[in-house]
Amino acid sequence: SKIEIARRTRMLEIFGLSLSLLALLISLFVFYYFRSLRNPRTRLHRHLFIAVIIQVVVRLTLYIDQFIVRSKQLGDKSPDQQDAQGIDNTPILCEAAYICLEYARTAMFMWMFVEGLYLHNMITGKIHIRF
Repeated sequence: SKIEIARRTRMLEIFGLSLSLLALLISLFVFYYFRSLRNPRTRLHRHLFIAVIIQVVVRLTLYIDQFIVRSKQLGDKSPDQQDAQGIDNTPILCEAAYICLEYARTAMFMWMFVEGLYLHNMITGKIHIRF
């Protein structure tokens, strides 16, 4: 059924986001652990990775919350039970999550732009940007 396909797709997305989060955390650890990797180029990468980590953590939080709430709703067949409250049913939390997600997405694109600008300046031999 379509609901089962959607559920499996969401589980695959949660698995992919978790794997991505793990890889990003390992990468950040490597960048911070080795002193030889501390230069402007890797600093840009670190900031980009942090923005991506924020986005992945917010998405994982929302998806796992939805999964838990929907599992409880499917388990409770009695009409007396009050609807389970999740992030998507709590306006303040929902808006805060959306703001964090948009902030992370905007920061991610900004750091991608700065990396592109840095590479452009390196290739063309123009002024080097100091961070």
